[in-house]
Amino acid sequence: MLWRRHRSGTRLTILLAPAQGIIAQVRILGGSIGIAASTAILGAKERDTLLGILSPGQLGLVQEGKANLTDTEAEAVRHAYADAFGQDMTVAAAISAAAILLTLLAYRRNRPSLAERRKQQVEEEMSRRAAARSGNLNDNRDDEASA
Repeated sequence: MLWRRHRSGTRLTILLAPAQGIIAQVRILGGSIGIAASTAILGAKERDTLLGILSPGQLGLVQEGKANLTDTEAEAVRHAYADAFGQDMTVAAAISAAAILLTLLAYRRNRPSLAERRKQQVEEEMSRRAAARSGNLNDNRDDEASA
């Protein structure tokens, strides 16, 4: 059940909204990590491959898209960027494989239904409250006995 009926009879979507918010935040986090990794890979590839061929000024112009390069320099830039892209895809595939593996490890066959899980949570909360009350009663009796 993704909603509950309120006392007034209206339906409240209280279980779906937090899940959607969490998914949205995780997508943003994943995108940020992906952009950071891609930028780091490209920077390393530019440093390793292009600094011997292009001057630092030309490299800056390449990054801005304003460079006027010879055919040899342009081919080196294309090769470096293609290698960086290939490395990005390798990293993305490895992360995806790890995610699939973790998903398979987290899967449970006989998991309880939402109603059963909710009933279990209510029972746990009631027993916790009962234990807290009996603990408070014992504490009060101890205080009265010492007085």
